[in-house]
Amino acid sequence: MKQPFSIKIQLCLIFIVLCTVAAAMVYYKVKYMGFRFKPKAEAELWQVEARITFSGQNQPVTVKLSTPDDPPGYSVQSELSPVRRFKFQTEDEDGVRRAVWTCPKVSGIQRLYYMTKIFKSDIGKSKFLEQDSEPTELPELPLWKDTAAVAVEQILKKARDKDTTDEEFVANIIRMLNEPNNAQANVLLIKPVGDAAKYDLLSKLLAKAKYPTRKIQGVFLRQGSKWQNPNLLVEVYYDKSWHIFNLENGSVGLPGNFLVFRRGGISLFDVIGAKNSKIRFSVTKSVISANKLYPARAKEAGGGLWLYFSVYSLPAAEQNAFKKLVMIPLGILIIVLLRNVIGVNTMGTFMPVLLTLAFMETKLIPGLLLFSVILIVGLSIRFYLSRLNLLLTPRISSVVILVIIMMMAVSVISFHAGLHEGLTVTFFPLIIIAWTIERSSIIWEEDGPLIALKQLAASVGAGVLCYLVMGDRYVQHVMYSFMELNLVVMGVILLLGTYTGYRLTELHRFASLVKK
Repeated sequence: MKQPFSIKIQLCLIFIVLCTVAAAMVYYKVKYMGFRFKPKAEAELWQVEARITFSGQNQPVTVKLSTPDDPPGYSVQSELSPVRRFKFQTEDEDGVRRAVWTCPKVSGIQRLYYMTKIFKSDIGKSKFLEQDSEPTELPELPLWKDTAAVAVEQILKKARDKDTTDEEFVANIIRMLNEPNNAQANVLLIKPVGDAAKYDLLSKLLAKAKYPTRKIQGVFLRQGSKWQNPNLLVEVYYDKSWHIFNLENGSVGLPGNFLVFRRGGISLFDVIGAKNSKIRFSVTKSVISANKLYPARAKEAGGGLWLYFSVYSLPAAEQNAFKKLVMIPLGILIIVLLRNVIGVNTMGTFMPVLLTLAFMETKLIPGLLLFSVILIVGLSIRFYLSRLNLLLTPRISSVVILVIIMMMAVSVISFHAGLHEGLTVTFFPLIIIAWTIERSSIIWEEDGPLIALKQLAASVGAGVLCYLVMGDRYVQHVMYSFMELNLVVMGVILLLGTYTGYRLTELHRFASLVKK
């Protein structure tokens, strides 16, 4: 019967809504949670370890370390501090998250470790930019005398030309401080030259030129040396915002491989009650599957509630079960196309899909052989049972018991014969096989063996086609990672429910009507 126009509009609207919801969820997962369409997508996970050493003086000790909370360009997956005697906790100090160790009495050389694992993310970068604050007052200028005062004036004059921008002015000063043969810089810098000395001099030079500055301390994420000292960048305020400069070459912007530990006034670390304190960093990179970062990315993107109610919160065994279940709607769509559009008459509506699930466990060729053996033996016994004139329920029950016995026999014989593929026969759905044997025998008796064999062949062929699609690794990855795509599958099935045209297999019946 032809569908009313209003019902078709409703179905089209439902289809549009389902596709829109699915597309929005896919976009959110890809953009903010790091989901990938590649099944073997990998992600970099960096482990950064900070080691603080100091000498205790047989008195209470408190150690504080600024931690990378929402670091720009990265997100924290986990943090750990393996200590025994010290009490470890985190606290907020003037808006900065700090790790704190305390111990009532410490003597001798001590070592504290703070380890964090991070991965690339854009959310931390946006939060970093949002934390810009107005600069404080300029530092008090030193009283340069004689040659030092002349050197300062010459550096500032050389750095500032007629058309020099603020960015070029700062970069020029940094480059001059790094020139080994620059006479003015050599007069002002104290040997040996390090980042701390460069920053102190640069901040004084820029203060004289009315440019506020502040420190950024952290570590470069690069492998090579076991331990490295903390690195230093400088922020300069102009044009109503802070701008980051590299002290090594004067380049502008935060380096992509720089992990920020401290920004602004609070120190990188403090040790109270001890002496000879020092901090060093170790960096290690590992490449892991991107799937392992889904929970961390979801929590970071504010999707903690979504994660709590998703299958990713389930144990691994249950998640593996859902990896198969999410493929069933795709197999159902294939069966709907085969039956309603092509006109393939399968034995049972969704029997081929359930058969496919067994093939996915047994593999295709061994599964077909095992299914054929059980089906042939089961049909032979079923034909004998039909001569006994049994009622329907006892007859089907007997077939189920016989199928169980045959499965046991196949498994035992295969095991002793060294054919381990036969042990997978238990993955076949027991009731479906018993029902297929019963249904095939009824069609055989009522419509003849040819019709029964055709329907069996169509069912097995549909199962093989579903297996080729549902068994593909890429399709499995996409359908499990983006389960909302099943909403699109449901929408397509709803639209196919309105199809009332001829099936492809029926066109030959009416071919004579269009022949000249």
